[in-house]
Amino acid sequence: MPNTVLIVDDAAFMRMMHKEILTKHGYEVIGEAEDGVRAIKKFYELKPDIVVLDINMPVMDGVSVLQQLKKDGKARIVMCSAMSQPSIVIEALRCGAKDFIVKPFQQDRLLKNMKVELSDRRAFNLDRLNDISKRYDGSSDILSQNEVDSIMKEAIEPIFVESEMKKPPLGLKPKWIHDRDRALEILDAMGRYIEDGVKVPSEWFEELNEIL
Repeated sequence: MPNTVLIVDDAAFMRMMHKEILTKHGYEVIGEAEDGVRAIKKFYELKPDIVVLDINMPVMDGVSVLQQLKKDGKARIVMCSAMSQPSIVIEALRCGAKDFIVKPFQQDRLLKNMKVELSDRRAFNLDRLNDISKRYDGSSDILSQNEVDSIMKEAIEPIFVESEMKKPPLGLKPKWIHDRDRALEILDAMGRYIEDGVKVPSEWFEELNEIL
């Protein structure tokens, strides 16, 4: 089944653009909303896999919607807005946004991290975000997508799936076979994290060095 998306934007042409791009690439757009209150209602009605959310909207702004939806615990939300001042970007990441896309955007940028957001492997370290916020204190500059991506890269912290990296028991295998299998497991996990843009844990490198 395709992943489902709720698009929230007060501009009809933006909702249409999002829908066209996502549908073309295999996503199912199951709902649209033009303001924050309708967005919350539709989220709980439709239970989408991911929400693409604008910030500047009538009735309720996007950051307030984000705060409400993240109480659900399962909401995966990508912010998409022209309001890319440092304070807004950092607040959205603090509140649990998985990504921040700056309008106007390229199609590839919208699609680039959908897989990452859906995998639940991306989260942001609050202490790092606080340190970054201090650097931008008082700034009202509009950040470019590259600058926003730089903030996210600096603040990123992977959410580990415990089952992914459990050490298999030695059992009856000779140690060299166990070491080979473990090395392949680590390398496979590293590849997936690098592909998803997530920082590889340092202990994986240490264990790999011990094996090799």
